[in-house]
Amino acid sequence: MEGVRSYLICVNAKYATSVKIITMINNHSNFT
Repeated sequence: MEGVRSYLICVNAKYATSVKIITMINNHSNFT
């Protein structure tokens, strides 16, 4: 069970990072 939890935390961290990058790219596109 502990392994599954740490795996989900890792996936959530990667997803959050991807969302931040996509948001930054979208904001940059809107400014130009």
